[in-house]
Amino acid sequence: MGDQSELRRFRNDEYDCFSRWPDALFELFDAVSCPILDRAPALVGTARRGHCSAFAALADGVIDADQPRDTLASARPTGWRPDFAVDATTWPRCDAEC
Repeated sequence: MGDQSELRRFRNDEYDCFSRWPDALFELFDAVSCPILDRAPALVGTARRGHCSAFAALADGVIDADQPRDTLASARPTGWRPDFAVDATTWPRCDAEC
């Protein structure tokens, strides 16, 4: 297997974005980052915690608002346009394509 140092650095930088409930928040981040999401993120194989921890982490966890943006921007390949979007609203979007 190839060198995983860049991936390891990216994951460590993302983990550092979470200051309260970091393990549960990082597992949710990991789950929603999966290329194929066919079930609730808390039930994806990468998540070791159940729904209670996921909801508690979302309710009480703390995420540095600027650090995830900076981490994603620094990890993008040279030449890629900086197109990142995160929908953090709680409104249901039944007709959304993604």
